[in-house]
Amino acid sequence: MKKFAKKLFCIMLVFLLSFGVLQGTSIKNVLAKESPLLNANDVVRQISDESIILLKNDNNTLPLKQGSNIALLGDAQILKYQGIGSLIEQPGYIPFCSGSSFINLGANLMVGPLDAFRSYQDRGMVNIYEPLVNTYENLSKFSGTYTNDRKTEIRTEYVPTDEEIAGASAFADTAIVFIRRWGGECFDYTVEQWYLTDEETTILKKASSSFDKVIVVLNTGTPMDMSWAYGEVEGIEVDSVIYSGYGGYQGGWGIAD
Repeated sequence: MKKFAKKLFCIMLVFLLSFGVLQGTSIKNVLAKESPLLNANDVVRQISDESIILLKNDNNTLPLKQGSNIALLGDAQILKYQGIGSLIEQPGYIPFCSGSSFINLGANLMVGPLDAFRSYQDRGMVNIYEPLVNTYENLSKFSGTYTNDRKTEIRTEYVPTDEEIAGASAFADTAIVFIRRWGGECFDYTVEQWYLTDEETTILKKASSSFDKVIVVLNTGTPMDMSWAYGEVEGIEVDSVIYSGYGGYQGGWGIAD
């Protein structure tokens, strides 16, 4: 009887761990935490680098030349991760989506696009227009109301003023515009998210009329309408488009590299 009870207990324990009942974790997460991969950051960075998809690159806009002056536009340039809920509650770079198995690495191990670009700036490889970046860094949580249909979340993108664009274009000849879409398990895209929002359209039109070169980074989990990238939206002219997907906790390197 004791042997049967012990066996039953072990089976139940495995079952609970497998489905994340105990302390919100799972067997996969336990194994990942107890068996760290040597040089994991380097491996993950390489994966992020090789996962980037170049959708368009007119006039050899990419790669950027060393010493290029750039202006970064879009909330998704900045990693504001403080837990999976923060990806929904405020604008910012999306490193991964939601799912049934999740490992909380901590924000200190994660690299967003701005972090990576600033690292390159420290090495003299690019020059960033910091006043506009500072504006994005000081943005508060989005002002919309998060709902299941999520129609308000995607309409909270900050649109730089004409004065901010003028200052940025006087400093830089290249604008890098970040566009994000949040999605994942149990978080399907809406029809509206297939298209550019009014705010995104305005930003791209301002960038197109003010900068010599415009690069767009798509921080999205699924495809979206791309007619705007190929001259089908009046006033929008982009030179390069990068699909970065959700690049993981080293995803900022994948974009900057």
